[in-house]
Amino acid sequence: MRRAFIVILALTLIAGLSLAAVAQEGKKAAKPEKAEKAEKGDKAALKPKGLDSDLEALGLTDEQKAKLAPVIEQRAARQKQLMDSGVQGDDLRKKKQEIRDWYEAEIGKILTDEQKKRRAELKRGPKGGEEKKPK
Repeated sequence: MRRAFIVILALTLIAGLSLAAVAQEGKKAAKPEKAEKAEKGDKAALKPKGLDSDLEALGLTDEQKAKLAPVIEQRAARQKQLMDSGVQGDDLRKKKQEIRDWYEAEIGKILTDEQKKRRAELKRGPKGGEEKKPK
């Protein structure tokens, strides 16, 4: 009886470890899938992480998306560094505005004049009123 219990316990342990190993392999296999989609021309795989919805609506070319990716990543890194720095109050607000201004200037270098115009319209909203304030 005791021997049967030990055998069943050992088999259960082996089965549990096998499932964990299979789950880990599944996670590793999912990452190369994105690269495969990009090679096959899947547009979602080419989209830079953090692409603002107003930029998505502009019909960006693949070249523009490639140029925007490092700008978006750098903006995120700057924002994280700022938040981790412990700056507060007016200094925090000023630093955030500096990051926004830099980001807008970099985007302006990448977009066409027509895209800039369309983006300004999107920022004003459907009523054509004042521009939305950046978050």
